[in-house]
Amino acid sequence: RIIISEIPFQVQKSILIEQLANLVQEKKIEGIKDIRDESDKEGMRIVIELSRDAYPQKILNRLYKFTDLQKTFHLNMLALVDGIQPRVLNLAEILSYFLLHRKEIVIRRTKYDLEKAKERAHILEGLNKCLTNIDAVIKTIKNSANREEAEKNLIKKFRLTKIQANAILETKLSALAKLERKKIEEELKEIKIKIKELTAILKSPQRIKEVIKKEIKGIKENFGDERKTKVHIQKLGEIAEEDLIPQEETIITLTQGGYIKRINPKTYKIQKRGGKGILGMKTLQDDVVEHFLSAQTHDSLLFSLIQ
Repeated sequence: RIIISEIPFQVQKSILIEQLANLVQEKKIEGIKDIRDESDKEGMRIVIELSRDAYPQKILNRLYKFTDLQKTFHLNMLALVDGIQPRVLNLAEILSYFLLHRKEIVIRRTKYDLEKAKERAHILEGLNKCLTNIDAVIKTIKNSANREEAEKNLIKKFRLTKIQANAILETKLSALAKLERKKIEEELKEIKIKIKELTAILKSPQRIKEVIKKEIKGIKENFGDERKTKVHIQKLGEIAEEDLIPQEETIITLTQGGYIKRINPKTYKIQKRGGKGILGMKTLQDDVVEHFLSAQTHDSLLFSLIQ
């Protein structure tokens, strides 16, 4: 039997079953006894029952040729290249532009993360300075008439930048008093390591490629499943008549009388005691097998005649 569990994109199951039935009725395909649709909520299942002497691969090849069980789906990959010029791209070009797009995203994201990390490191350095004289910092803030004056006093007394002074003023005095120097130093250390890593990525095209590769692998692991279609290097042509013949082992014999015969090797695989094997093949009177060759049904044979 042949069981169909998937069909090509945009192919309707009912139409496919109708095609199968028509082929059997018109006797374009022999060896099919019954066709059943056993599909349910668990998935698709079309069962093709074969006769005992049928060749499953030969029937399957004919189904590929005469039905929509195998179908080519054409894509018109029209895209705006560089956001300006519309072009029809092939698969290699699409992938190339996709990688360029990913490269741009990684660079822009890394620059953004680097800028944010530097800003945070700058603020942490200011907090670290203040923690050395936290009481004096709190006293300076309390003794200032307003926020503007407090900012100027912090910059002057503790050699802070305007950004660092603003970060301190935005922190409540109660929270400022509870800040732990060790936590600030640990976070600052981590931020500096991150800055070093991000800077190294931006300076190295190879590191950028590694980031892209890692992210694509991550997408595959999280969302990937088994491929449901095949990518062929070249265009598929029509199925040749030879493709409709199942590929299997066969034996070619040549007798002294010049007769050639193709035989199924299963005929000689099981021998009883005293069997003659290939030499015991039935031939015309006084004719015997002179040569035999083991081959495949898709092999090509070359004959040379000497006159």
